[in-house]
Amino acid sequence: MKHKLSSKHFSLEPQSLVYLQSEYKEAYKPGARDFEAIALSPQGNILLTSEGDMRTTPRIPPRLTEYDREGQHLRELILPDKFLPEPEGQQISGVRDNLGLESLSITPDGKFLFLANEEALWQDGE
Repeated sequence: MKHKLSSKHFSLEPQSLVYLQSEYKEAYKPGARDFEAIALSPQGNILLTSEGDMRTTPRIPPRLTEYDREGQHLRELILPDKFLPEPEGQQISGVRDNLGLESLSITPDGKFLFLANEEALWQDGE
Protein backbone atom coordinates (compact mmCIF):
# COMPACT_ATOMS: atom_id res chain seq x y z
CA MET A 1 0.00 0.00 0.00
CA LYS A 2 1.35 3.38 -0.88
CA HIS A 3 0.36 6.13 1.50
CA LYS A 4 0.83 9.77 2.26
CA LEU A 5 1.69 10.92 5.78
CA SER A 6 1.10 14.33 7.25
CA SER A 7 3.30 15.34 10.18
CA LYS A 8 1.21 18.34 11.23
CA HIS A 9 -1.96 16.35 11.92
CA PHE A 10 -1.11 12.70 11.69
CA SER A 11 -3.09 11.05 8.95
CA LEU A 12 -2.65 8.06 6.72
CA GLU A 13 -4.15 8.28 3.28
CA PRO A 14 -3.97 5.09 1.15
CA GLN A 15 -2.87 5.76 -2.41
CA SER A 16 -2.96 2.19 -3.73
CA LEU A 17 -3.53 -1.39 -2.62
CA VAL A 18 -1.62 -4.60 -3.34
CA TYR A 19 -3.26 -8.02 -2.90
CA LEU A 20 -1.03 -10.82 -1.71
CA GLN A 21 -0.93 -13.99 -3.76
CA SER A 22 -0.40 -17.54 -2.55
CA GLU A 23 2.36 -19.82 -3.81
CA TYR A 24 -0.19 -20.93 -6.45
CA LYS A 25 -0.41 -17.35 -7.78
CA GLU A 26 -4.00 -16.88 -6.63
CA ALA A 27 -5.70 -14.96 -3.86
CA TYR A 28 -5.79 -16.59 -0.44
CA LYS A 29 -9.02 -18.31 0.56
CA PRO A 30 -10.78 -16.71 3.55
CA GLY A 31 -9.20 -17.95 6.78
CA ALA A 32 -6.17 -19.47 5.05
CA ARG A 33 -3.82 -17.01 6.75
CA ASP A 34 -3.96 -15.06 10.00
CA PHE A 35 -1.35 -12.40 9.29
CA GLU A 36 0.11 -10.78 12.39
CA ALA A 37 3.57 -9.24 11.96
CA ILE A 38 5.28 -7.47 9.08
CA ALA A 39 8.89 -6.49 8.33
CA LEU A 40 10.64 -5.05 5.30
CA SER A 41 13.82 -6.81 4.18
CA PRO A 42 16.93 -4.89 3.06
CA GLN A 43 16.07 -6.03 -0.49
CA GLY A 44 12.67 -4.32 -0.19
CA ASN A 45 10.65 -7.53 0.12
CA ILE A 46 7.81 -7.95 2.61
CA LEU A 47 8.02 -10.58 5.34
CA LEU A 48 4.78 -11.60 7.07
CA THR A 49 4.01 -14.04 9.86
CA SER A 50 0.81 -16.03 10.09
CA GLU A 51 -0.37 -17.71 13.30
CA GLY A 52 -1.95 -20.69 11.58
CA ASP A 53 -5.16 -22.34 12.77
CA MET A 54 -5.13 -25.12 15.35
CA ARG A 55 -8.93 -25.64 15.18
CA THR A 56 -8.95 -27.18 11.71
CA THR A 57 -8.19 -30.75 10.63
CA PRO A 58 -5.52 -30.94 9.48
CA ARG A 59 -4.13 -28.01 11.43
CA ILE A 60 -2.77 -25.04 9.50
CA PRO A 61 0.75 -24.45 10.83
CA PRO A 62 2.24 -21.01 11.51
CA ARG A 63 4.19 -19.52 8.63
CA LEU A 64 6.82 -16.96 7.78
CA THR A 65 6.37 -15.87 4.16
CA GLU A 66 8.27 -13.52 1.87
CA TYR A 67 6.52 -11.47 -0.84
CA ASP A 68 7.78 -8.93 -3.34
CA ARG A 69 6.36 -5.39 -3.42
CA GLU A 70 3.74 -6.44 -6.00
CA GLY A 71 2.36 -9.10 -3.61
CA GLN A 72 3.88 -12.09 -5.41
CA HIS A 73 4.71 -15.03 -3.15
CA LEU A 74 8.48 -15.57 -3.15
CA ARG A 75 9.03 -18.27 -0.53
CA GLU A 76 8.10 -19.83 2.78
CA LEU A 77 10.91 -19.60 5.29
CA ILE A 78 11.44 -22.76 7.31
CA LEU A 79 10.41 -22.51 10.95
CA PRO A 80 12.04 -24.69 13.61
CA ASP A 81 10.04 -27.87 14.31
CA LYS A 82 9.26 -26.74 17.86
CA PHE A 83 6.82 -24.14 16.43
CA LEU A 84 4.88 -26.69 14.37
CA PRO A 85 1.85 -28.57 15.74
CA GLU A 86 0.95 -32.14 14.93
CA PRO A 87 -1.28 -32.14 11.82
CA GLU A 88 -4.06 -34.08 13.58
CA GLY A 89 -4.98 -35.63 16.93
CA GLN A 90 -4.17 -34.27 20.36
CA GLN A 91 -1.91 -31.26 20.23
CA ILE A 92 1.15 -31.57 22.45
CA SER A 93 3.61 -29.28 20.66
CA GLY A 94 3.87 -26.13 18.59
CA VAL A 95 2.10 -22.80 18.84
CA ARG A 96 -1.25 -22.50 20.59
CA ASP A 97 -4.34 -21.49 18.64
CA ASN A 98 -4.36 -17.75 17.90
CA LEU A 99 -1.33 -17.29 20.19
CA GLY A 100 1.49 -17.81 17.72
CA LEU A 101 3.90 -15.65 15.74
CA GLU A 102 2.89 -12.21 16.92
CA SER A 103 5.98 -10.09 16.22
CA LEU A 104 8.76 -9.97 13.66
CA SER A 105 11.95 -7.97 13.29
CA ILE A 106 14.90 -8.15 10.91
CA THR A 107 18.46 -6.85 11.34
CA PRO A 108 19.51 -4.07 8.92
CA ASP A 109 21.89 -6.43 7.11
CA GLY A 110 19.10 -9.03 6.71
CA LYS A 111 21.16 -11.80 8.34
CA PHE A 112 18.85 -12.38 11.32
CA LEU A 113 15.11 -12.51 11.88
CA PHE A 114 13.58 -12.34 15.33
CA LEU A 115 10.15 -13.83 16.04
CA ALA A 116 8.10 -13.84 19.22
CA ASN A 117 5.02 -15.81 20.18
CA GLU A 118 2.05 -14.30 21.92
CA GLU A 119 2.02 -17.25 24.38
CA ALA A 120 4.24 -20.17 25.40
CA LEU A 121 4.51 -23.17 23.09
CA TRP A 122 2.45 -26.23 24.05
CA GLN A 123 5.52 -28.17 25.14
CA ASP A 124 6.64 -25.31 27.39
CA GLY A 125 3.57 -25.63 29.64
CA GLU A 126 1.22 -22.97 30.96
